[in-house]
Amino acid sequence: MDFESSPESYRFIVRASDWGSPYRHESEVNVTVVIGNVNDNKPLFEKVACQGVISSDFPVGGHITAVSAIDIDELELVKYKIISGNELGFFYLNPDSGVLQLKKSLAGAGIKTSNFGLRITATDGEYFADSMFVNISVVHGKVSSKTFSCRETRVAQRLAEKLLKKAKANVKLNSEDGFLDFYSVNRQAPHFDKSFPSDLSVREDLPVGATIYRIKAYDADSGFNGKVLYTISAGNTDSCFNLETETGLLKVLMALDREKTELYLLNITIYDLGNPQKAAWRLLTITVEDANDNKPVFLQESYTVNILESTSIGVEIIQVEARDRDLGANGEVIYSILTDTRQFVINSSTGIIYVGDHLDREAKANFTLKIEARDRAENGHQQFSVVPLKVFLDDVNDCAPVFIPPSYSVKVLEDLPVGTVIAWLETQDPDLGLGGQVRYSLVNDYNGRFEIDKSSGAIRLSKELDYEKQQFYNLTVRAKDKGRPVSLSSVSFVEIEVVDVNENLYTPYFSDFVVIGSVKENSRIGTSVLQVNARDDDTGRDGEIQYSIRDGSGLGRFNIDEETGR
Repeated sequence: MDFESSPESYRFIVRASDWGSPYRHESEVNVTVVIGNVNDNKPLFEKVACQGVISSDFPVGGHITAVSAIDIDELELVKYKIISGNELGFFYLNPDSGVLQLKKSLAGAGIKTSNFGLRITATDGEYFADSMFVNISVVHGKVSSKTFSCRETRVAQRLAEKLLKKAKANVKLNSEDGFLDFYSVNRQAPHFDKSFPSDLSVREDLPVGATIYRIKAYDADSGFNGKVLYTISAGNTDSCFNLETETGLLKVLMALDREKTELYLLNITIYDLGNPQKAAWRLLTITVEDANDNKPVFLQESYTVNILESTSIGVEIIQVEARDRDLGANGEVIYSILTDTRQFVINSSTGIIYVGDHLDREAKANFTLKIEARDRAENGHQQFSVVPLKVFLDDVNDCAPVFIPPSYSVKVLEDLPVGTVIAWLETQDPDLGLGGQVRYSLVNDYNGRFEIDKSSGAIRLSKELDYEKQQFYNLTVRAKDKGRPVSLSSVSFVEIEVVDVNENLYTPYFSDFVVIGSVKENSRIGTSVLQVNARDDDTGRDGEIQYSIRDGSGLGRFNIDEETGR
């Protein structure tokens, strides 16, 4: 027999009679033969030949599409399996829900193909469905979420038509045989249990396949007239829910996303398989509750700001902002600076960053700060994101030129020619631009005897030196930068010592041509006999006189003090 086209049962009148005479006795009995269902049909897919597009940066775990098959024998859920096309392991097919997900990242995987052809089957545990194909193209850039299309097989509609046809055949058979009674007429419409709620709340992180609620309904009729089936006739816009036809279990079919849709108004319809078919419906509001599944996202991928190094403590320099699509504490953002720094502080609520300490471009010209935005989730793991902030300090003329070394001491020969460089000054000014350009000048030049190059700091002789007239000079030198509007300067001292050169223009001479002295013959050694005096008109070392006995009869008996002439 064909279960799909034959009646569910057959009814007979069996008569028994004897051969008695003169009267014949008879009795009758009603016999009902129920046709049992045999699992002799394979599952059938509701949609086949699916094809669509995903982006190369499609998130791991993201839901690509869903497949669905019906077992027309038992009307139970089947198991799904990828037969081929997933050799690289990029995809995962949930065996219970039929949801196809991305298992590992496509970005940077070095795949040579941009197309995948997945061959999928379904089984009721005994028979396998004819395989269907899901063709996936991988492209770069943003892709619309509504990119998958499939060919409808109308399996569910054909199944319903067969069941109705079977029910009509039963009614027709009973009518012809005279067995149409009270129980064969579809008198009652199905009705919902009193416990049916008007609204439900579910968390958006409820896993795929999870049961939300079991809907209960009843039909007082018997047979197919009292067989209640469940369906979502409207409101399941994102195909996120599945209502099992026979059990009334409302489950999650696709991942929920409150940030996309936070309220569903489902039309739950129940119907029997009687003829005429009767149905009832109720509206069920499903509110998707927030879960902390979004991290704060900064409005920019990075931030850059330029400020003067003279910016005062407490001055606002920039405001960073991050937004979190979650609700309540899950969506409240607090800010912090992860980088260890004293120069900057951040308002944890507003994201405004202030100067927290003295800045000095010459010590550190720029900073790279890591700014964190974190939500205030009270339950579970908090989400966060980090963005770099680069702070560049613009120069201010805040450094005066510094002499290296702080003071100078030089010795020069008195006979050096005019124009000779006698000292070379050096300064350091770490400011930039005009603030770092130094000019030199002499505060005192001793009536033009010395001059200094304004740019190089070289000190030269402008007039000849004379050791006999002046042996020391103390120059005061000023170094001044060209900063605007205010220039800075510093002072150093250069001590110049004139070194004598041996000119020796004059010969020493005695004031007396002859000097006479006397001594007793018994005088002791060391007795002073006389003292001679000589003069030299040279100055300095050239005019210093030394005495000696060079000849005469007293050579060896007398000696003379070479300094005093005694």
